[in-house]
Amino acid sequence: MALRIEEQELCINAMRDEEFATAYCSDSMWITKFDKLVEKSPDLFEVVFETDWGKTYKFPKRLISIRSCIVTREMSEEQRQLASDRMKEMRKGNSKS
Repeated sequence: MALRIEEQELCINAMRDEEFATAYCSDSMWITKFDKLVEKSPDLFEVVFETDWGKTYKFPKRLISIRSCIVTREMSEEQRQLASDRMKEMRKGNSKS
């Protein structure tokens, strides 16, 4: 059962006296992201509860990060094209594996 986009959420809970944080996700984008982290690093991330609407994950709270600014990069059209070509080559190399 899918939730409407305005009903999807991500809630992170970290208690000061605990080593681990929990994240409840009903947002499909965050569920996908956390599921990949569980697959890649099962020693750090785990699914602790799952419903029809979302999942709750447990992970070390020291992995939580808040950034101080939003970084934007200004690129010329030539730089953008070179970066695009590099990404295409990288993806081509990854698909051969």
